[in-house]
Amino acid sequence: MSTSLLILAFTLVCGILVLRVVSRKTPPTSVKKQSADLWNRLGSTPPPAGRGEAQAEPAIAVPDGFDAKDFLDGARLAYSRLLTAWAARDVEDMASLVTPGMLEKIKERISNDGQTHPVEVMVVHATLVEVTRSENEERVTVRFEALLHEENRPVDTCEIWQFVRSLHPEGMWLLDARDTGGGSPAQKGTLPT
Repeated sequence: MSTSLLILAFTLVCGILVLRVVSRKTPPTSVKKQSADLWNRLGSTPPPAGRGEAQAEPAIAVPDGFDAKDFLDGARLAYSRLLTAWAARDVEDMASLVTPGMLEKIKERISNDGQTHPVEVMVVHATLVEVTRSENEERVTVRFEALLHEENRPVDTCEIWQFVRSLHPEGMWLLDARDTGGGSPAQKGTLPT
């Protein structure tokens, strides 16, 4: 009987300790908020000196002040967020990340196929293809190679996405075009081209 009481007391103490440790953790920030914060802070201003982080050297020429590492971090988050929003047919969420022309294509495709297609983005690799800057805007072309989980099976995909932003101070990066010709054919769970 005393052994049972010791085991019960030990289990109770362990449970209390676990609850105290768990309750000390700050609640995780939502993925949507994390991706929005990272994407919104992307800019073409060089990072401050002494930031302490090594900058990724892009394999292509980029305009002065363009931070390839930060851009690709944000692009990967935008890719995941857009595919998840597309799968759920969440037009409101997609609207904040795409140009008006791309949004019209999305709405048209949804009107033809309003059914949701669950998708989980497992792995995303992003590579800069081209970065251009004109008087009024910047355009960045990114090649995404991803492993998705759709319809209870893994799907490899390769897509080329083009992001654009106005060079005005409030210019936001938005998806302007995409091409699924970089690898496998478009899956029914992916965004319209």
